[in-house]
Amino acid sequence: MPGIGKSDNPATFSSIYRFFRSVKVAVALLLIITSQSIFATLIPQGKDAAYYQTAYGTAVAWLITELHFDRFFRSFLFLMPSTLFLVSLAVCAVDRFAGRIRRKMKNRFGPDILHLGLLILVVGGVVTFSVRKEGFVTLSQGDTVSIPGGYSVSLLSFEFLTYENGMPKDWVSTVSVSKDGRIEIEEFQIEVNRPLKIGNVKLYQSSYFIESTLSIRDAGGTLYEIEADSVIPADDGAFIFRGIESTSEKTAVAVLDTWLDHKITGTVRLAPGEALAGYTIAGMDQGFATGIQAVIDPGYKIVFVALFVVLIGLSLTYIQKIGDNR
Repeated sequence: MPGIGKSDNPATFSSIYRFFRSVKVAVALLLIITSQSIFATLIPQGKDAAYYQTAYGTAVAWLITELHFDRFFRSFLFLMPSTLFLVSLAVCAVDRFAGRIRRKMKNRFGPDILHLGLLILVVGGVVTFSVRKEGFVTLSQGDTVSIPGGYSVSLLSFEFLTYENGMPKDWVSTVSVSKDGRIEIEEFQIEVNRPLKIGNVKLYQSSYFIESTLSIRDAGGTLYEIEADSVIPADDGAFIFRGIESTSEKTAVAVLDTWLDHKITGTVRLAPGEALAGYTIAGMDQGFATGIQAVIDPGYKIVFVALFVVLIGLSLTYIQKIGDNR
């Protein structure tokens, strides 16, 4: 029966080709991708299973994790329709271009270039959603953090700039970058709209925090540094250091919640030199800390190229339409 085999293959290929060439298929895939993506944005991504059970209940949490909506943009549900849409878009572009050549029509390659740009854009989007990595770190002046590529980033200073009326103007983190003990960047100011690119990592100014530190000394003279929200044990309970507060006398006091029988029973405010359950308040300090977001996005360059190609395609299409009208 070799004759049947020979006739079946072209027919099968033709059916697949017509399927992917269909505008209805492309629109349906686009609707599936869009609707699922909108739904996925309502679900916090990358949390552990316990978080979803607490937030949504056991049954819904099971659906979220089993369908991989907790990591949707790396899941089969996103990658499969995105790949099919990419194939459909490619087939439509090739079919249109081949038909124009076959029928010896006028050179109207603007829409073809536009299709090419959209293809590249989809590839860039899939790469971004699938491979993009993000991290966040809080740094105080003098702190150093390691980032991919063997680089070390040190915070030299942080400034919180305001306008004359007190409204926030800018956050500026001045950093230095080194690698293998050698200074690569002596000084760079990361601002809200001015990230720092190091290798394949971009560092963004994301936020700022007020850090409070309390110094306490025990009866033996040992000094302890306590950060905000830390617990200080006591014989009949504990104290929780909440932060530093300025008083009307322009002095600072430490604010501590008293903890007894598994609940907060009150709040105390103590100045340097005052006693605290066997300790003495030795001092306190308060300052700004910066929040830096690190992003690795291999798809960024692909998306940038795609937008450039789309712009060329739109421009050529517009110019050709003007020429036709004339």
